[in-house]
Amino acid sequence: MKYSRINNCFINCFFIIVLFASGVLKCQGKIVASYKGGAILESELKKRLEYSPSVEDFAFGRDSMKLQVLSSVIAERIWAQEASALGYDADPHLTGYIEILRKMFVRDVLFKKMIAPNIILSPADYAQAEWENARVLSTLIISEKDSEKIADKYKLVKDAPQQFDSICMAQKDQKAKSVNVIHFGDLMSESIENYLYAMYPGQISIPLFDGENWHIFKLLKEDPYTPPAKDPMDIWKNRLKERRTKDYGEKYLDSLLQKVKIQFDNPEFSFLSHKLENVLALKNAGKPGDSTLYITERDCNELMKQFGNEELSKPIILFKENPLTVRNVFDYISFHGMAVLPEKIPYFATVLAHELKKITREELIYREGIKQHLDYDKSVGYDVKEWKTNALAQIVRNRYMDSISVTDAQVNKFYQDINRSQEAAAKIRISIMGFSTLNEVAAMLDSLHAGQPFEKYEDKHKQSVFITTSPMLLSYFSRLSTDLENKKYGDLIGPVKIDSMYYIGKVIQKKEADSLFLKPFEQVKDELTLAYKARMLHNTYKEKTLELAKKYEVKVNQEVLSSIKYTTIPMFVYRFIGFGGQIAAVPYVTPMYEWMKEYKKQALQLP
Repeated sequence: MKYSRINNCFINCFFIIVLFASGVLKCQGKIVASYKGGAILESELKKRLEYSPSVEDFAFGRDSMKLQVLSSVIAERIWAQEASALGYDADPHLTGYIEILRKMFVRDVLFKKMIAPNIILSPADYAQAEWENARVLSTLIISEKDSEKIADKYKLVKDAPQQFDSICMAQKDQKAKSVNVIHFGDLMSESIENYLYAMYPGQISIPLFDGENWHIFKLLKEDPYTPPAKDPMDIWKNRLKERRTKDYGEKYLDSLLQKVKIQFDNPEFSFLSHKLENVLALKNAGKPGDSTLYITERDCNELMKQFGNEELSKPIILFKENPLTVRNVFDYISFHGMAVLPEKIPYFATVLAHELKKITREELIYREGIKQHLDYDKSVGYDVKEWKTNALAQIVRNRYMDSISVTDAQVNKFYQDINRSQEAAAKIRISIMGFSTLNEVAAMLDSLHAGQPFEKYEDKHKQSVFITTSPMLLSYFSRLSTDLENKKYGDLIGPVKIDSMYYIGKVIQKKEADSLFLKPFEQVKDELTLAYKARMLHNTYKEKTLELAKKYEVKVNQEVLSSIKYTTIPMFVYRFIGFGGQIAAVPYVTPMYEWMKEYKKQALQLP
């Protein structure tokens, strides 16, 4: 069944996909930090605070939190400037990455110009969507690719409805045998979802086609669903808009692309298909079972080294002008990744052909945007600059990582030391609630001691509830309990006052040891080598950032920083790209803030 989003990402923060209206940050607003060559506006910092996960000690001092994120953004900017000065702008991996993004942003501008203005939603549309959003459906599904097979099964369940469950359980796909819980917007097809919401419990649907497969649904039950009380993004409205824009967009693309035929270069296609198939076969040999296999950025980089510039420059998607090369295909797969089921390996040429058709389609949309000169749109320039800055900073940091060499003896000693350290000791996860007054704390403790469950109050205090394994955060609670690691599942911890807030925690999970370090050394040597290098690099990064901060004369306006207000729910927000695709709303900023403590002693304040 085709779903419009992945629903298993709720770990330490809320993952939300929204329609993200990007625009150029106008040169107005207060400057929160400056450096030689640039400045950071309060609006830019607020985006980073609200649209990407916060560092682990979120909520313990809002000014402290803001300064940590600001310090990390400053570090990103000055590392990127240093990378440009060192000539890393010409790195072929960077140029390929940026070109993929540029094309994506041009397509998005074309979408906003040609599609978005034509999307009109009536009050009835919103009312229907809101009604459906307040209900959650539990279903069983019988699926088939073949229309004749689904017709045969439908005849069986229509004549004998009691056979539905047994036919469903006989399917090979384990997921197909389980109960499917459907919320509003889960299905790609709005018509199918509307059909399901009109069903009554126990009813069996007619065969429904989603564009790829046929399905017969049985509605088990319908339950009321209460969306989160604090939903600043109005997610259900955005899902409705996404569906309508997709429908209208497909009609526009049909008119734009229906007469266009682009061929592939057969020898190059066969050569590339063979090489990628070998990568998958090797992965499958080392990972037996039915797990999905992935062609990653690292795989693409290794193959590009093997191919060489001459092979990479050969055309494979044969546009009359500026055909796309093998390198262009690798850049695309590096950026988006490629997932393949093991049973598809023998038919990988078909899988790759489908991928190249998708690349071709996106390229045609991009070239339509070029015809309309949308590559000169200011928002494209701003978006590209933002992502390029992030990538440049990462490239130069990676160079430091690559330059460090360690011996097996050093890594083995690290392995032995870490096994004896706190990092391999009992781990604890705590769910934490915050309160602004002692009266609120007292009322909460009275309720808990009276037997009310901790979980009952988590929704009410959703803005301040979070879960942690961070040693730094746990150390706060260790002030109250010196034997924190001896706490049992379900134990309450606190209250503890930090800054102006009071916090109460509850142990929600115990893990006796870090599994990485329980395995034999040879099995985890590669992972340990990276971890050891990261530890060695920590001080190097800190010292280098401090050096660059002095070189580029970083200044922080503490008054502006303190005045910034932002949404306190930790979120990772995805930006929906017109004509399909999504990326993070803002580039993820690597936490690098410890240098600021030393630098603040010397930093000049803006007037």
